[in-house]
Amino acid sequence: AAELRSRPRNKTEPNCFVPPNAGKCNGRLFRYYFHWGVGRCIRYVYTGCDGTGNNFRSKQKCMRTCWFQNYNIYCKLPMDRGQCGSWVVRYHYDKEKNHCFPFWFSGCGGNLNRFRSAQECRAVCIPD
Repeated sequence: AAELRSRPRNKTEPNCFVPPNAGKCNGRLFRYYFHWGVGRCIRYVYTGCDGTGNNFRSKQKCMRTCWFQNYNIYCKLPMDRGQCGSWVVRYHYDKEKNHCFPFWFSGCGGNLNRFRSAQECRAVCIPD
């Protein structure tokens, strides 16, 4: 019987922690990468080869892979109001009380334990 041999796959595993890399080919493909500093997926141009595992065909796939599976590490950070003067209400997760609380955010600085709504905070930080 003939033995089936499979070629090794040249596929990079998803990795939300590495910076994106446009690659070295001549293509122009719009892709998304997860930016940890802002906590969301951002569109960029991928050339079609090389690159990193922080490369997703859709914003939805990027968010599903990076935000929902990994982003909740920010829930462990302490509440931080930031250092500007444009005060807006945001929500932070308190790990000791396992609850999302409103707080006044200054508009800049701070950290990523900061959500626009209590619902968003609970969805990320409080597992079912």
